[in-house]
Amino acid sequence: MMTQNLTSEPEHAWFEMHETCQNQAKLKANAGFSARGRKNTTPVLHYTLSWHADDAPTPEQMKAAAIASLKQLGLEGHEALIVGHHDKKHPHLHIVANTVHPYTGRTAALKFTKERLSEWALAYEQEIGRVHCNERLRNADERKRVRRRLRKEERLAKAFAPAAGKPYVKIKDMSPKRREWLEKKAEKRPPMGPAQGSGQDDQDRT
Repeated sequence: MMTQNLTSEPEHAWFEMHETCQNQAKLKANAGFSARGRKNTTPVLHYTLSWHADDAPTPEQMKAAAIASLKQLGLEGHEALIVGHHDKKHPHLHIVANTVHPYTGRTAALKFTKERLSEWALAYEQEIGRVHCNERLRNADERKRVRRRLRKEERLAKAFAPAAGKPYVKIKDMSPKRREWLEKKAEKRPPMGPAQGSGQDDQDRT
């Protein structure tokens, strides 16, 4: 059991983390940040790190992994409680982190935490030379494929976008209306003279 950025003992870590959350507005003001913004409704983040049953990480390796995972999420400056368990076949850690920063009062920007932890776990397994989760490899390849497609679409959008400083101007429809078109057509039609009559009319006059 260990803590990060906490002065109290692990047994009393919850109280210190609760105080940080309750004093978020004051912490923001002291750090020069505005107290406005969306209210933090999830001040606690809990996740676990589990090793394969065939692995035998040392306590130091497990602690290092916990610190590295917190850094991956941008929580290296936040309060955290780390507890290791060996009650199952596979060793694992429980990590409880305060999403409120203890000095600035700002809430951590926790987006895509599962994807970020999955990327970290894959890099960790590749570093130690034992990849146990093939599904994680497939998911990583799929995310890379989607990112490449999105980057390509973004480049194409920029390439065909209007030049900067030249807003799009709609071209006015200048085509004539149907009535105007018929009137102009009638004006252009040549008049019909006597010589242009039908042959039947000529026979009637003879």
